[in-house]
Amino acid sequence: MEYPIRDDAYEKAKEKAWENYDKIGRVWSPILNDHVLFNKVGFWHLIRKGNKHRPRIHQIKRFALIPCAGEIISRASTQISKREGTKNGRYVHFWAFRATVDGKSIRVVVQQIGNGHKHFLSVFEEEK
Repeated sequence: MEYPIRDDAYEKAKEKAWENYDKIGRVWSPILNDHVLFNKVGFWHLIRKGNKHRPRIHQIKRFALIPCAGEIISRASTQISKREGTKNGRYVHFWAFRATVDGKSIRVVVQQIGNGHKHFLSVFEEEK
């Protein structure tokens, strides 16, 4: 059973997560041979999926993984997947990277819309 998270505890966790996220700014990815930006798009995606808020417990779990995300992108020696498609009439690329951190399998997703900048999209613990 998931217990509700108090508004003040959630807001504090979200604020701290934004501070950690904003400090990253951008990282170099040797696999993509480009910088990956940590902009508002990625942070927004940690909170929402489409137009719906993710459950707070899921958000907080993702917030805790933010410090790992930049490291995983910058140290990845292989990508685990690449997807391409269209979104709102624009061509979109997705790359996923995986690393084991403290015994947990962590996945990081990078997105590029059209010829725009590559940016962080998501981080989460993969279920076993």
